[in-house]
Amino acid sequence: MLKIKVAILSNDKVFTSKIVDSFSTNYQNNIEISSFGSTELIYDFLSTNRIDVFLADDDDNITVDFDKIPSRCTFGYLARKKSVESLNGYRCIFKYQKADLIYREIISLFSENSNYKLKQDHQKSASKIITFISAAGGTGVSSLAAAYAKHRAGLGENPFYLNLETFGGAGILFPSEGNINMSNVIYSLKSNSINLSLKIESAIKKGADGVSFIDSSDVILDNLDLSSEEIMTLIEEINAMPRYNKLIIDFNFRFGDLDLAILKKSNKIILVSDGSEIVNGKTLRLLEALKIIDEEKNEILGNISIAYNKFASKTGKKINCDLLELGGFPRIDGTSSLIVEHLANQKIIEKI
Repeated sequence: MLKIKVAILSNDKVFTSKIVDSFSTNYQNNIEISSFGSTELIYDFLSTNRIDVFLADDDDNITVDFDKIPSRCTFGYLARKKSVESLNGYRCIFKYQKADLIYREIISLFSENSNYKLKQDHQKSASKIITFISAAGGTGVSSLAAAYAKHRAGLGENPFYLNLETFGGAGILFPSEGNINMSNVIYSLKSNSINLSLKIESAIKKGADGVSFIDSSDVILDNLDLSSEEIMTLIEEINAMPRYNKLIIDFNFRFGDLDLAILKKSNKIILVSDGSEIVNGKTLRLLEALKIIDEEKNEILGNISIAYNKFASKTGKKINCDLLELGGFPRIDGTSSLIVEHLANQKIIEKI
């Protein structure tokens, strides 16, 4: 990744000292910061050095001369109030938040205005794709997919959880801070931005449990506006990021062209049932249809394993088929995060 060069104009010495120290420690390979307390010094610096992002305090004592900012340099304000999103037509970054969130917002700001393109090698995908689907709703697919991601992170791996459901709630399953979410990524996808990879990078959150993800869109309609090609582009971009060893996909399976494309791209598919007569019947019909589509290529069926969630041994029944059976997860009641926590600690999750 390109090392982004940032110049900060601020009279707040405590803030600049903390942000410079934090970035130097945690992001020294990705970002380089220079801080200034004088407008004269910073404009001389901008004219003779390559600076990608220039940030100035929204302080009454600081007057920004926009004519002296080179066209190659992206400008933004450091806002003292979280509610201030823009000033004088320029984007604001709330300065009193965690350094990681400021870092993400700087990348996002840079990606929106820079011509730099982060090159991804899609021919050498870094991660294996594990996709969770069900033939019916209510089987807890999202909870199980999130639990698997949490389990792998607990083993020291670096999984990415991608929720593509229409009403998905990745931020509910993995609570985290930050304003950038899937809506911002969708905008870049729709506008064919050359900086899509950087925008995705800026939107990625990583919770205390070690799972990386992109939070859900602000508006559900944003998700509905995505084309199949754009969704596949998103998957390929994330899959090409070298630091993730597993890309865990969770989506509403509807048997469309996109659904089948995702399944064909997957290294492993976890088909979830709850063992009830109705869901088992739907699952069998889904498998019969996949068998016809798959023909003799075995691109999909050969990668499917069946898992039972919310399974009751007294009332639930297992499906009689030739696919690998992983076992049954018990029904767990509680909040979403609590359910994910309990599922992640179930012994049989190691079989996935």
